[in-house]
Amino acid sequence: MKKKFLCIIMILMLAIGCLPCLNILAQNDPFYLTATPGDSVSEIIIPNKDGSYTASVDFILTSKSATGFGEKITLVSLTNTSSGKTTELNIPLESSLRSWTYSLKNHQFRAIDAGKTIVFELNWQDASGTDRKSSCEISIKAAAPAVSIHVDIDKTSVIPGGAVQLKYQVINTGNVPLSYVTILDDQITKLLGKSYIYSNTRSNESLAVGHSIEESILIELDQTIVSKPVVTYAYIESGKTEGTETTITVDEVVPELTLTCDNYSVAAKGDKHKFNYTIKNPSQELDLTNVYVYDGDTANAAVVYGPFTLAAGQSYSGSYEIPVSTSGFYKFKVTYSYSGADETKEVSAKTEKALKLPNDVSFTIDSISPEVITEAGDVTFTLLIENGTASMLQNITITEENKLMDPVNIDVIIPAASNGTNSKFTQDVTVNIKESGTKLRFVLTYKMDGETSTLKTSYDVMFNDILTPPTATIPATEEPIQENKGIPAFVWILIGILVLILIATGIVLLILFKNRAAAKNNKSIYRKVDDDIFDEPSDDEQSFPEDNSYDNEDFDNYDDSPYDDGDDVKIYKKKK
Repeated sequence: MKKKFLCIIMILMLAIGCLPCLNILAQNDPFYLTATPGDSVSEIIIPNKDGSYTASVDFILTSKSATGFGEKITLVSLTNTSSGKTTELNIPLESSLRSWTYSLKNHQFRAIDAGKTIVFELNWQDASGTDRKSSCEISIKAAAPAVSIHVDIDKTSVIPGGAVQLKYQVINTGNVPLSYVTILDDQITKLLGKSYIYSNTRSNESLAVGHSIEESILIELDQTIVSKPVVTYAYIESGKTEGTETTITVDEVVPELTLTCDNYSVAAKGDKHKFNYTIKNPSQELDLTNVYVYDGDTANAAVVYGPFTLAAGQSYSGSYEIPVSTSGFYKFKVTYSYSGADETKEVSAKTEKALKLPNDVSFTIDSISPEVITEAGDVTFTLLIENGTASMLQNITITEENKLMDPVNIDVIIPAASNGTNSKFTQDVTVNIKESGTKLRFVLTYKMDGETSTLKTSYDVMFNDILTPPTATIPATEEPIQENKGIPAFVWILIGILVLILIATGIVLLILFKNRAAAKNNKSIYRKVDDDIFDEPSDDEQSFPEDNSYDNEDFDNYDDSPYDDGDDVKIYKKKK
């Protein structure tokens, strides 16, 4: 206990001994020294350029005591430790002062100081004339001019003559005020007949840090343009910032034209077919004017209907009969105009399917080598293609459905028929026949007037047989043609079975007739006992065989006798 008490006493004594030292320290540093940007600015900013720049700095001495500095002090000088520049002061301060500010005006800072923390040293003397020093720091920032630009466009797609509103906004996002701020948008300004969207060319007007400029324009468009805003500005040197590129499209008003036909099968050339057409104006704002419907898409096409006006969002349907002269797709066109269009517009449509005349294109087997196929092996077929249409055939390919030959691509164009004469082309193909009864299916694929079509022809291979004539051409889009066939083997088998049945039936009938005739000439009377063994016949009865084996006798063919011999014997007479 005594030891603890002694420790406490020693600690208290040490504390009391330190009080004068604390007082001395307080006396050695009687004020706080701070530095802040002067001239009511928030920060000192130096352009990042070569040379010197001036700025003001406020140095504030704040007493640590509520009663003042406590002694008379003299401010001797102030030194920028980075540049070494010293400012002489020789300013005495009374001990009763609680705060004092010294403004260092137009102090020169170097460009290399930008972005650094500068230390200033204050040289001063206490009441005893002892030289003392205090220091403080101030941050120097580098100039960072910057802007952001944004354009708010109310729509990015319009019809010709449609209006678009653009709102430009420029914000000073840097740390220095900017002058000579100009907003540019090349394609927009050209349409406006100006050289800029907005410009402030007066140097005494600047865009302060954090402030913005807004400018709105309304423009009518007849063509697609690209908005690419650019803002230029000046600080120490010129700057430029580009905004986001935006495409504003002007969509043509294109009517929806559909074309159908009541029947796509043509019996003969010159047959009239009714074509149905529908025109729809997709625009909800513009009317279509001077609308004409033509029975084709060429310059010499005839007017079907028109002129008329098709209001916004409206449709019109009609029909027209024309003679069909060729196979292929048929086209109609519509010409029209609208407000804002620079010229008359045109749209066309074709039938959803091609009209086909009979026998316009044929695909047949012209010859075979060898003419009679006797065994398995290679057989060469000469295939004939005839074009009787007014269009050429191209992209021609011949295949075999069972893949018994490699596809043949014909790198030629079969021209259209001329002077009523079909254009002809032959192609040899080799097929490896493996067995009799093989059914070959040749397929012709070609393109005419942009439409791909197919034709088929077939051949049944029978060894040791006379050449089977080639079958007729069948279009891929129609039902297969009836192909040439011999009498199948299963038909001969059925015929043989029928003949055998007829022969067997004749034999059975002959036997039955013969037995009936014998029965008429041989009437018999039989007696049957209960144990199914026949008794000996009487004198007037026909004798039975001695073995008495009549188990298989059909007694349904006998009549019951009207009499009984009294010995449990029933008498049966054979039916006549």
